[in-house]
Amino acid sequence: MSTQYVTGVLQTGAPRAPGVPYDSRHGLRIVQGETLTLIMRVLTPGGVPVPVDGRDFRMAVRKNPRDLVVLAGSVGSARPDLGVEYWQFVFPFETTVNFRPGALCYDVWTRLDDDREALIPTSPLYVSAAAGFGMLEPT
Repeated sequence: MSTQYVTGVLQTGAPRAPGVPYDSRHGLRIVQGETLTLIMRVLTPGGVPVPVDGRDFRMAVRKNPRDLVVLAGSVGSARPDLGVEYWQFVFPFETTVNFRPGALCYDVWTRLDDDREALIPTSPLYVSAAAGFGMLEPT
């Protein structure tokens, strides 16, 4: 199981406060077949926590940035135990076992009313082969 923490920043064009990532892309690494839990803290560019109540968050995994086909997606859930600005996505074994080793990509966005806002622009997701999964091709 892999738990990774990221910061999602509303892409409003406002200047970034100290401590807020200038580049909101986050590279992730997992082993094929392990459960991926992504915990995201949502901030404004000024560093103000954004309450996740009333928002719809989505994460999509694709083969490459130009691909419209989503290999796996998650809407996740709020994590009020961590704070009002935390959201969690889970990709279980049943999903990640089907990811081929190599480079994939993912992105995260939110929708409030009719507006779609990027939180984590298209970012790399590296999948390593696990012993017993995808290591040998049948002959």
